[in-house]
Amino acid sequence: MLVYIKKRGDFTLAMRENTESYSLPAASVSGETGKAVLAGHDGRDHTGDWLYIGGRIVLISQASPKDGKLTIATADAAEFFDRPLVWPDAAPGTYGEFIKAALEREYIGCSDTAYRVPYLSVENTDATPMTAPELDDTKLYKLSDIMAQARRAGVVIDFGLRSRAKASDTLQLRISTGTGTARRVVFSDGSAQLATETYSKDSVAKVTVLREVPQENADSDPVYESRDFYLSAAGEISTSVPASRAEGRWEYVTAKAEEDPAEKAAAVFAKNIQSHKIEFLSEKEYGLYDTVLLRLAGTVFKTQIVSVVISSDDRRFSYKCGELAVTLPEKVKRMSGGGGSTTTVNYNTGIPDGSVTLAKLSPEVTAVLGGIQIGKLWENASPGSSFSPQTVSVNATGCAFLLVEMKYRNDLTSGALFLAPIGKKFGARQVSSVSVSNPQYASRFIEAGTNGVVFGEGYDQGPTTTQDNAYAIPTAIYGVKGAS
Repeated sequence: MLVYIKKRGDFTLAMRENTESYSLPAASVSGETGKAVLAGHDGRDHTGDWLYIGGRIVLISQASPKDGKLTIATADAAEFFDRPLVWPDAAPGTYGEFIKAALEREYIGCSDTAYRVPYLSVENTDATPMTAPELDDTKLYKLSDIMAQARRAGVVIDFGLRSRAKASDTLQLRISTGTGTARRVVFSDGSAQLATETYSKDSVAKVTVLREVPQENADSDPVYESRDFYLSAAGEISTSVPASRAEGRWEYVTAKAEEDPAEKAAAVFAKNIQSHKIEFLSEKEYGLYDTVLLRLAGTVFKTQIVSVVISSDDRRFSYKCGELAVTLPEKVKRMSGGGGSTTTVNYNTGIPDGSVTLAKLSPEVTAVLGGIQIGKLWENASPGSSFSPQTVSVNATGCAFLLVEMKYRNDLTSGALFLAPIGKKFGARQVSSVSVSNPQYASRFIEAGTNGVVFGEGYDQGPTTTQDNAYAIPTAIYGVKGAS
């Protein structure tokens, strides 16, 4: 395949060459990386330039010449727009409106010509309401992060050339609302081949919502009423036990008095789409966000296409369905991009002693983990004792976020891992054995900073709330670098 390299500065043609091999995402919700080997090179460094291949535009993240060939690592084109920007005062509106306005203001019309991208053109037809991200006091954000958020919300962000002419001097970005088309994929007739199946055992099949009942006296202990919601094997939600129930765990969530229990339950079930990853090959061309019906193990499985990959090794398209985080980089990236006030991963054993530190993590390991570094910054020397409110000093400079390990009570060993965004204060709440009449929690406020983590008082929350520093005991703090 003939490919074209265009200069980052002015989008003029820098080089064209045939490929010896390639494996590249044609479309992806998560902005996957790719690789291409060109048969020759011109002796110049093309890192940061654009690569036009197979009708798609991607960013060259690394270019390595060797033995007369050029090996190229690619990143999603959206990564080009990763310069920190100040959040505007205007309301965000839709994702398409926000992204288009930001590109026109901060890139196409940038007052500093060194950072101007005059060759970019933006078309927008998207109507997806935008959810503003949580920002720290600096109000800085990256447009690449907003594009990633938009894709997860079902927005199509498509980079290409304005015209089919390879000499086109315009980088065209088209933003639209992903509608998707219903597809039926059959493996038995040879038109498609199942490549891999990966399933999580952590999907939810039943949700009990504990909704707070309004009290006349604001100082009264909270009272909860419960409602059960069930997931059927067909993916339908009901308040009665379905004839064919889905398999999965039973989850408890709380809701404020003004919140709708059905919406809270639906939000929990919606995360089940992240509990599988199915990859298949087909000569048929499907689109990103297309809904596909697959028959696996005698059961019809409904899922959604989240990645389309083209490769020189196979003329067929490679499709990925679902959003299961399988590798460590995928898991950490998904944790850092999640919404809500806290993220909790329950486990029975902590990260082993002697795990790599941020300073000692070797370049080889860093490369394997996709550039993500995780290391222990602090460990509680007395985890069996009460933990009074205090600030724990850590050096978290350069960390994307922290992971705080806490156990339910000082005399227990099991615990939970909480994601702590830098500069944010949140309530970390760990659930113990829960019954409708007696919900039990251990909680503590946490505020993470680059120089330390502030821990508030511990609480034992059941039918009554008791301040007790023997509950919600911090045991370790880990720093995460290289995640965005």
